[in-house]
Amino acid sequence: MTESAAQLFFALCDGIGPLHFGLLLDYFGSAQNAFTASTDDFIKLGIRPAKASHIINRRKEFDLDKELKNLAGNNVWFVPQCDKEYPEKLINFKDKPIVLFGKGDR
Repeated sequence: MTESAAQLFFALCDGIGPLHFGLLLDYFGSAQNAFTASTDDFIKLGIRPAKASHIINRRKEFDLDKELKNLAGNNVWFVPQCDKEYPEKLINFKDKPIVLFGKGDR
């Protein structure tokens, strides 16, 4: 799982918004590390057990190829925070979007 794929996962995961994602990055050091974290790891961070279980269950169901095909099929592109194309003006905001989505040609 690449960093950009892990960021896409969290962007598509219900209940994980920019502020929670920022906490995950601060605690785990990367979206990749957060993606592989255990329920106990999430709970130690302060995430409620139900939300931690939701993340783990969603991770089990996550099919990156399917998600990418779905986005492409709808002519949707995305730019994760880790991408050099992510706007510099947004990168320092605490509640910046996990990924930016766009529709149509880039």
